[in-house]
Amino acid sequence: MKMIEQVRLAEILRSFGTMEEGAMTRPLCEDGVWWIPAGGRNRLRVPVAAMPPEMAQLLELYVYSSVEQESAHMRQEVLSWLGGEGEVSAERLAQVLPQIGWPGDAAVVVAVELRGDAEEELLGDAMALLGELLAHEEQEEGEGQAGLLVRSGSSTIRLLLPPERIEEEADGGLRAVLGTLEAELYAPAVAGVSAVKRLRDLAPACYEAEFALAAGRLYRSRESVHRYDRLGIARLLYGLPTEMRDDFLAEVLPGQVLESLSAELRETIFAFLEHGQQVADTARSLYIHRNTLLYRLDRVTELTGYDIRKPIQGWTLWVALTLCRSL
Repeated sequence: MKMIEQVRLAEILRSFGTMEEGAMTRPLCEDGVWWIPAGGRNRLRVPVAAMPPEMAQLLELYVYSSVEQESAHMRQEVLSWLGGEGEVSAERLAQVLPQIGWPGDAAVVVAVELRGDAEEELLGDAMALLGELLAHEEQEEGEGQAGLLVRSGSSTIRLLLPPERIEEEADGGLRAVLGTLEAELYAPAVAGVSAVKRLRDLAPACYEAEFALAAGRLYRSRESVHRYDRLGIARLLYGLPTEMRDDFLAEVLPGQVLESLSAELRETIFAFLEHGQQVADTARSLYIHRNTLLYRLDRVTELTGYDIRKPIQGWTLWVALTLCRSL
């Protein structure tokens, strides 16, 4: 309800109450007394018993209907921001979210993407399933909003969640949700999660979630949950200027060298480095004989000029191949 409407309401009811000092933002009924904002630092005190019964009923219907409409409008305002269809200031978010029942003073944005080319119907089913999961949590806990969700673009679903659902001990919770999507819809999903933000600092959270999703998808492909504040080297690689990336690849893996590395040799490079450059562990993970692995390592050095047994040379080649994988 707009302030001008509230002041007008106070003028209409003035004959039934008394004017007092005390600023308010919306009408409120406590212990059989209505308090109506009257402009400035004034408010009208109206006992319910002082009004005709019909008027008291109409006042209650009018006020609560207006509050519900305002709440629905504020909820849509947040959903438009979450979906990337409207801009909302940080101050406005901090003001609106508590009024629509948001628990606590912090939140995170989660961007969920189904792997592969998800059809429109599948995305709709994913939205419905996520909505059911949130509604179930809300009903179970009975403590306000369990979260908000909305489609963003053609392939992404964004959620606004309380941070406790994403904290270290609860990380499995989000992974479990992604697992449910895969089990129910046969659609593997990946998620990018913004850093935990106070409501007053929440404005950039959508960007952070999308950045984490994109960087994680390219450079942490074995993971399903990518947190903006825990991207590690993926943050550096994703933020690398295109010209610098191309110059680096031209130096380390020029075209003919890259083409000479078979899929088998590339797999060997990644496995060897991921197993701490341990020959026995790497051979076991690849199901090959130790001598076969040693032959492959020598072949990599012969083709690239980099000996991946040496840490700096090995990780230089890893970065180059990882960047190529993203292309």
